[in-house]
Amino acid sequence: MDLNKTKINKVGIVGSGTMGSQIAALFANYGIPVLLLDVETKKDGFYTSEIAEAAIKRLQEIKPSPIINESVLELIETGNTKEDMKTLNEVDWVIEAVSENINIKKTVWQNISRYVDTHTILSTNTSGILISSIMSSLPKKMKNRFMGTHFFNPPRYLKLLEIIPTEATDSEIIASVTEFAENVLEKGVVICKDVPNFIGNRLWLFSIMATLKYAEKYNIKPNEVDAITGSFLGRPKSATFRTMDIVGLDVLVAICDNLIEYFEGTSEKEYYEVPSYLRELVKRGWIGAKSGQGIYRKSESDGRNIIETIDLNSFEYSAYPPFEPNKILSVSNIDDTGLRIKKVIYDCNDNVSKFVRDVLLSTLIYTASKSNEIAYDLASIDNAMKWGFGWELGPFELWDILGLGDSLKLMNEIGMKAPQWVELLSEKSNKFFEKDIREIDHG
Repeated sequence: MDLNKTKINKVGIVGSGTMGSQIAALFANYGIPVLLLDVETKKDGFYTSEIAEAAIKRLQEIKPSPIINESVLELIETGNTKEDMKTLNEVDWVIEAVSENINIKKTVWQNISRYVDTHTILSTNTSGILISSIMSSLPKKMKNRFMGTHFFNPPRYLKLLEIIPTEATDSEIIASVTEFAENVLEKGVVICKDVPNFIGNRLWLFSIMATLKYAEKYNIKPNEVDAITGSFLGRPKSATFRTMDIVGLDVLVAICDNLIEYFEGTSEKEYYEVPSYLRELVKRGWIGAKSGQGIYRKSESDGRNIIETIDLNSFEYSAYPPFEPNKILSVSNIDDTGLRIKKVIYDCNDNVSKFVRDVLLSTLIYTASKSNEIAYDLASIDNAMKWGFGWELGPFELWDILGLGDSLKLMNEIGMKAPQWVELLSEKSNKFFEKDIREIDHG
């Protein structure tokens, strides 16, 4: 395929919800005209584009703002899927961004396929649905132009863009979209394999579930977990439980249930078994920020706003004093995140340090065991977690700081086992990345 024919001058987006509208804003911020379509409404006997138009208005209200200024909205043309699908033949890239439901996506693509030009790049935006399963609804002649894209939310502020080709996707199309995303949209692109949740969400969800597991084992309260798993580990301040409240406890449980069903009959199923307290919170409707309470809730005391944390046994809320892991673990004098983690893992022996050790080492082992399944190289894994989730250190960067030899010895001592390829590598090297070479055989 001639790359000159894949120049991206205009983009069409089908679906104007949270992601569709903000992806449209991202392109408009960089001067790229956008056609934004959503389902039609009928008023006074005429079809209207009220849904897409309302999405544009919401862009002006969202904080932090997804637009650099209001003038860029002039680059976004709205329409409806009843009357305006034919205009998709005028765009160079069609991005479908409807709800995360495979049947809805397939139906939308059957409709899109009737209108797009022969040169048009096609992608479904999804956070974890298999791209090949969506592609099955397309005519054979279009499959070489089809791929998955996962813009991380909010797309203006998060650098990561996961691109997920299928076996049918033309390599030049992948290269063209990658170049455009990096050079025009200023994205950090990671090419992922077509597996559930791709790279970022797959590893993030495992780390969340491992955190819940070991917090319960070592009796670490939610507010303490967040104090430990946030900036102390070089992660965002929202850490674990606050992030869960933001995402929605109901959403997290649904994702885990879907993965349990997908991995039925495999050992991976056990990783996504949801703690009973989460199901109870969802049952009560205490699902996080959108319901006003979840793991945390805001209340007032003596005229002051305070944040209360739930007791996961009694389901009662209380305000707890600040928890300071730096002081508790005597590492206040270590500013370097990697060295701080290294000291906690190797030199401390209380429950807090064991919690840190077990969460991080189990995540490293899982990452290594899935690396060849989800990614084409180790650097992509590290970049996905840094660009998409704000981790200061990618998994393999952290492992290099810990050292292969010492970490494998510790893993064996506490009953954990790394994949064989890591053990074989340790016989030749103490690091994954020698001399900044970021690609090795991990198979």
